[in-house]
Amino acid sequence: TVTVDLTVIDLPPGEIGYGFYTDHHRFPDLAREPDYDRDMAAHGMTTLTPYAREVPFVPTVDSRDSAQTLAWHIDTAIETGLCDARFPLLCLAIEPKDIQRAKTLARHPWPELIGYNYDEPGLEKGVEVASYADAWHAVGARTGTAIDGNYARVIGAPLDVWVVHCDSMSDETDAAAIAAGKERWVYNCALRGSNAALHRYWTGVYTWSQSPRVCLTWTYTHDPQSRIRPDGTWDLRRVYDTSTCGRNGEPVPTVALEGLQEGIIDSRLLQ
Repeated sequence: TVTVDLTVIDLPPGEIGYGFYTDHHRFPDLAREPDYDRDMAAHGMTTLTPYAREVPFVPTVDSRDSAQTLAWHIDTAIETGLCDARFPLLCLAIEPKDIQRAKTLARHPWPELIGYNYDEPGLEKGVEVASYADAWHAVGARTGTAIDGNYARVIGAPLDVWVVHCDSMSDETDAAAIAAGKERWVYNCALRGSNAALHRYWTGVYTWSQSPRVCLTWTYTHDPQSRIRPDGTWDLRRVYDTSTCGRNGEPVPTVALEGLQEGIIDSRLLQ
């Protein structure tokens, strides 16, 4: 007889939002977006980056209308348990004039919507970043973007949210963000769908120690052709993929996604 004493810990909700850059056009099967959303949620994700791009498989949505497509992506994420309303949504592929109209189409209460600025801007983009920030602020929306921490300290003043790449996180960037009243997020676009331990460290000890508002990973699926094909043959390209799909399009997690899930549990336990 072996007797084991178990201590069961009921973890509190995480204070950090976890999610992927979710450009749904990279999904292996566009029509299975709700299944992919549920898979992300099942692996601990609590937010996403909705891209206002076409959903031609939904007859009730005009795929030419970015407000309608954004609303469908957000409502679907809420209905599948992926979207925690405590964390703002960084919205891509939509212009300021359309983001407010999208809110009028919501079927559920939404989190705050943040307008995406120029992606990963260099120092030469400072004027454009400021101009685009003015356009977002004019419609009452905050704005943010993925940016190198060193660049954020130089051209990031017009941005409300600094989504800092992990390799440029520093005490100097932290101090600058705090002094300027910026909301600080972190992202990583250098991982592959392998090495579970590294992925666990990324969402776990590392992110917990940095204490961002949101942690984003590029990306859930990177190439729609990277998958198990309908005929059963494998064509996994292993470039930024943290998930793939089976022959019928159903989600198939990699060890990387399982590592991310374990890291999220670690961060909640450390919290």
